[in-house]
Amino acid sequence: MMPVSKSFFARDSKEVGYDLIGKLLLRNFKGQTLTGLISQVDAYSMKNPEENKRTEGAFYEPGAIHMYPSQGKYMLAISTLDKNVYNEILIRRLLPLQGVEQMKKLRGTKKENELTNGPGKVVEAFGLNRDFDGLFVNHPSSGLWIMNSEFKDISVKKEREVASGNSEDFVCRYSLNQPDTITSILETILCL
Repeated sequence: MMPVSKSFFARDSKEVGYDLIGKLLLRNFKGQTLTGLISQVDAYSMKNPEENKRTEGAFYEPGAIHMYPSQGKYMLAISTLDKNVYNEILIRRLLPLQGVEQMKKLRGTKKENELTNGPGKVVEAFGLNRDFDGLFVNHPSSGLWIMNSEFKDISVKKEREVASGNSEDFVCRYSLNQPDTITSILETILCL
């Protein structure tokens, strides 16, 4: 498995979001590898957003991690397209693959089906916090990687696209379109 290139993120968030489905999120946590298959993301873009403490990470350079604050917790976003442009993706859901027992401890739950089925849960299960804000994914300083998977037959569906005030503003959600073949996906990935 190879990490995605830095140029992977230097594109519009719609393209990056679509292409992230089926990639792997990987973190080395206290000597253990935590891995999940990215199964749902949101892509965001705003032409004239208000820049404040909450949104400033969306203006980072492509590939920079934005620990997006929401309701007293954080969500994992990654800046895309270009610096100083509000364009990013938010990782909403993963299928946990490796390090499941550690993820359960970090989340304080025994329910595997609820480990990483929401953006705040992804952050907790991977032991991420505010300190990751501004670090680059796939850089040794972050210890957080997005890897290409060997699984070739990923089918992606666009669940929705919502445009707001400005015609160039949008939120798109992309998801894995194979709920009936998740077991085969996991088996294929784990056999790599």
